[in-house]
Amino acid sequence: LTMNPLSALKRPRASQSKLTKLECNADIELLASRLPKPFDDVWRVMCGTGFEPTVALTLRVADVDGKSQERVGNGTKNPQRVRRAEASPLAGNALLMAVTAAKQEGRAAVWPSATEHGIGVTRFSLAKAVSAAAGALASEGHAQFAGLTPYSARHTFCVMALQGGATMQDVANQLGHKNTTMVMRLYGVWAPRTGQIRAALATHETVTGAE
Repeated sequence: LTMNPLSALKRPRASQSKLTKLECNADIELLASRLPKPFDDVWRVMCGTGFEPTVALTLRVADVDGKSQERVGNGTKNPQRVRRAEASPLAGNALLMAVTAAKQEGRAAVWPSATEHGIGVTRFSLAKAVSAAAGALASEGHAQFAGLTPYSARHTFCVMALQGGATMQDVANQLGHKNTTMVMRLYGVWAPRTGQIRAALATHETVTGAE
């Protein structure tokens, strides 16, 4: 039997095509509007920093750099690893408001222990709230929200950062990765092309029919 040469082509990784993420601030805000407080701001912070849910939920007031307001001194992947991580204005504003409220209430933790409905602020309750809100939006015809989980915020951060012009190394540093391998593998398809290939090839004339 002759093998179909097309079968040898490298197909897109399933992990890329199945990543659940959003790609604009409007969608981030739409989901946030359906979440109870403080999960709305937790969601904004995760989308604007790439924080994993556990890290986002365990932020302390002392972790937030009050001078710059856009950087927090806590790891994005491991809450015990102290490092500097950038926050987008969306996340920075949400953090600033949350920290201000925490100071007024005398809390060391950024987030209160319970939601506005009296439900404990935990990773489980966050996941349940995000799933319910995303499912409702998907049922209303917004297909981009189907299957979203809290971890989708991390994917959202990566995709939007790359589309906005951040380098692979910038994103890898923010995620707490040692190198760009995973970022390239999972999110490289969303990095914008620079046109360098077209520019390079345009300098060469292709002569056809020459002997």
